[in-house]
Amino acid sequence: MIAEIDRCYLCGESYERANLVLDHEVPVVLDLLKALDVRNLRPACAPCHRTKSNSEQSLAKRNGSTSIGKSDVITEIAPGGVGTTYELVTALPMDNYLANRIFVGSPRR
Repeated sequence: MIAEIDRCYLCGESYERANLVLDHEVPVVLDLLKALDVRNLRPACAPCHRTKSNSEQSLAKRNGSTSIGKSDVITEIAPGGVGTTYELVTALPMDNYLANRIFVGSPRR
């Protein structure tokens, strides 16, 4: 979905694929049906994506309050699985994590 060399749809600058991410042009918080619509995905450079995503946080209303993404503190990293794998443990059961800019899943407890 991102060409080897592509343009950020927000600033118009050209970047190599490794320096672009796919962004939901119409924020998912405004139209949940667009979340899985590939026609809603556009290449964006990291600075533009961060700025746009941060501005969209104010749109995320839950029960009249603005939702705020905040990090959970990892309370334990334990060996697990086969090979070099680890299980991340937090105080609350969570499904997904961002670790060193890599999205990883974690089993619910």
